[in-house]
Amino acid sequence: MNLRLATLDDAASIWDVHVNAIRVLCASDYTPRQITAWLEPKKPSDYHRPISEQRIFVAEFSGCLAGFGEFGTKEIHAIYVHPRFARRKVGTLLFHRLIAELGSRGVLRISLDASLTSVPFYLALGCTAGEAVTHCLRSGVEILCIQMIFELSETPVRQPFSGTRFP
Repeated sequence: MNLRLATLDDAASIWDVHVNAIRVLCASDYTPRQITAWLEPKKPSDYHRPISEQRIFVAEFSGCLAGFGEFGTKEIHAIYVHPRFARRKVGTLLFHRLIAELGSRGVLRISLDASLTSVPFYLALGCTAGEAVTHCLRSGVEILCIQMIFELSETPVRQPFSGTRFP
């Protein structure tokens, strides 16, 4: 497994991971109408800005994009894993990479809004669950998420990221 910063050439693959993760993995927690509304506005160009701002990391496995994670100033915006790579620690590796990146910037309290599907994943990684929050999608359809917080006990040593290889 290789973690690296995304490039603009990755945008279509990131979109593919995002769409398939929602369509397949979230189907047990959200209605078909919610899934459709969630996916409808997504397009590969949506990822150009965060890629250009170096806020998306991707996980590659045997030449395939297995997952991605996006962070903001003090929060994780997204971690999605393609269903073919689910339950193979891809999400865990991305989570730890995003936490390390935010920690290196001095952020000690990291927030995120978790889909109902991902709540057990984030709890297992040490996040605490907060309030339920409803997101109103562009179509007017609402989806329920859970606010999550991850607390860093101290600021990690600042080191530049040059890619990490995992067996």
